[in-house]
Amino acid sequence: TIGGQTQTVGDDGAVHYKFKANNLGTNSIPVVIKYTDQNNKEQVITKTVEYVVGQSSAAVQLDKMNVLFIGVDNPVTISGSGSVQQIQASISGGGGVLSGTGAKRTARVSQETDECIITVKTPDGKTTPVRFRVRSIPDPTPMIGTYESGDIPASYFKSQAGVRAFVKNFFYETQFNVTSFRITGDGTGFEEGIDEKNNTGAVWAEARSIINKARPGSYIYIDNIYAVGPDGRRRKLTPLIYNLK
Repeated sequence: TIGGQTQTVGDDGAVHYKFKANNLGTNSIPVVIKYTDQNNKEQVITKTVEYVVGQSSAAVQLDKMNVLFIGVDNPVTISGSGSVQQIQASISGGGGVLSGTGAKRTARVSQETDECIITVKTPDGKTTPVRFRVRSIPDPTPMIGTYESGDIPASYFKSQAGVRAFVKNFFYETQFNVTSFRITGDGTGFEEGIDEKNNTGAVWAEARSIINKARPGSYIYIDNIYAVGPDGRRRKLTPLIYNLK
């Protein structure tokens, strides 16, 4: 048996076993030989045959996920036959720029496309093109502190500096800057009527008078929230509604 599968001895007295090698590097496969010796006793020989799987063509692997994102450094690992220092790599499509040497490279892209190609040329002259998609970073989620919307302690709300925007469950560290929003106060603390202000930037500026009035029983509505991310795009984010407790 080879790899647990029973084999048949050929006319040449040998077993020939062919299989597809899937894992690069050093691998092993168990071989068990059972035979009857000259004393008519069954004998068993167990061997572990080691083998190495090389790579004749090149490969490109994104270290984060299989999409290149606009506005951030996308880490790329390049491999292939021969010395990795002699491997040449280039990028086309998506406004791409590839930097770095050796196995670890960085890709920067600027345009969405399904046809961004990283081409690797190994020292033996072989070229391997690998296609990737280019996408924009997802819209961030606006928050006050760690609260997205709903009930919030009044003291916690009033202690925060302003509105922040955060991309949840994303592979890259990204920075979104809130550029403006509109804030409306109602309920307790606003007995003279609904108060509304347009605020410039992320921190309480024009909105400070509303924040000062806010207390338990106040209702705060924040909409027209705009933020700019590392790709330079201006995004309109979802509104926030708070019930201060």
